[in-house]
Amino acid sequence: MKVKSIYLAVGAVVLLALYLLLNPPAPDFGSKNPSDVARFGSDSLDVQMGMGTFRSDPPSVMANKPQLKPLLLFPPSREDLERLSGPAATLQ
Repeated sequence: MKVKSIYLAVGAVVLLALYLLLNPPAPDFGSKNPSDVARFGSDSLDVQMGMGTFRSDPPSVMANKPQLKPLLLFPPSREDLERLSGPAATLQ
């Protein structure tokens, strides 16, 4: 009788182990806090930085660009050429 009860206990433990192996309990590791859940959405900064899809906006400056006159027009005039490289040499 004692041997039969040991076999029944071992069989119950094996059946329990097989049941837990085939149907493991789902762990509840997820957070229910809305701020934590929102951190891992597709539009969150953390995920975008991790995936490499984050694009920063170009800087916008409040001041206008200064209006500059062109430094050199093409083709340059004879006076501009003489001013830049000196008077033209005469061939003899």
